[in-house]
Amino acid sequence: MIIENGVIKLNCSDCIEDNILYYHVDTDLNICKYKYFEKQCVVKYCKTCVPGNNYFCSECLPSNYEVSPLTGGCVRKTDKVPAVYFKDIFRLKMNQYKQ
Repeated sequence: MIIENGVIKLNCSDCIEDNILYYHVDTDLNICKYKYFEKQCVVKYCKTCVPGNNYFCSECLPSNYEVSPLTGGCVRKTDKVPAVYFKDIFRLKMNQYKQ
């Protein structure tokens, strides 16, 4: 265990089953990784994934797709931004009187 600037970093020496000991160059630590980790990018319509994360896309293949910042997947570009208003959610009509 290494403590730097109040952050605890664990340096593994042994892993549990279905995990492999992996040396991470950037942090200079030994990390346990799941044995059946995806080897290729698994995001649909993705050209390249984020290094070290095969579930988050960094660049989409078709020109009419863009990367979603929330999910990391490729979504089709929209001309009009969808909007939901408070009155639409609760079915309120603002300019009417109740009796």
